[in-house]
Amino acid sequence: PLAYAQPSIAWLKSLHSHLPILSGFSSPAPWTNLLQSPVQRNRVQHKVYYSPIDVVLSNEDVVQPDIVFISKDRLSIIREEAIHGAPDLLIEILSPSTAERDRTLKKTLYARSGVKEFWIVDPVTKAIEVFTLTPQGYQLFKRFEVSQMLSSPLLAGMEIPLSEIF
Repeated sequence: PLAYAQPSIAWLKSLHSHLPILSGFSSPAPWTNLLQSPVQRNRVQHKVYYSPIDVVLSNEDVVQPDIVFISKDRLSIIREEAIHGAPDLLIEILSPSTAERDRTLKKTLYARSGVKEFWIVDPVTKAIEVFTLTPQGYQLFKRFEVSQMLSSPLLAGMEIPLSEIF
């Protein structure tokens, strides 16, 4: 069970290497390194952060998702101490100790907070569920299996062969 307690650095690096459309990245680092100079490719800057990083969704709701994506148009929500506001995309990697909370409480909170897209990564079944925000809450866009190419409505044009991730 401990193998899934936190996303492995190898898994994150693998995902990182398959996200060319997400032009700006920060390396896995504590929140204190939030404002390190971003990598710039193709003159487009987005930010991706890995846990641990605080995301303040409201005065009462502070979470630490496994992966956070913020588009270049919304970089103003990044502050020195934390991210304040709903990121464009949050990704949770399931572990036995967090799976129920990620699928219920966090999913509901992220939808209520306005996170446009939410992914649930299941390393046991080697699948990723992509949810998109609708007025009624999250709707499953698609469940991607290890033999498929991951795509995202939010990240148009991005395709990741899951066989190279899992």
